[in-house]
Amino acid sequence: MLTPLGQFEHGVAELKRALQLDPLSVIINADVGTVLTSARRYDEAIEQLRKTLEMDPSFYYAHYHLGEALEMKGLNEDAVAEYEKATALND
Repeated sequence: MLTPLGQFEHGVAELKRALQLDPLSVIINADVGTVLTSARRYDEAIEQLRKTLEMDPSFYYAHYHLGEALEMKGLNEDAVAEYEKATALND
């Protein structure tokens, strides 16, 4: 994809287009949050990943990447809690 090439903004735009086609896809919603984290847009990433988890609270992938975004913001206790949820759900 585009994110390994460092084209985060283009990646966000493409994923948001995909989201318009399938707004209920938890995978696409989570991927938007993941790319926003890579683009260092942490507040938007956190909001997007929390929205994803409202759709499916058991989606471990979103918990993991929410933990990542929280960690990047320095919210380490919250990040650890999300990592623990991701681990528990992925067992």
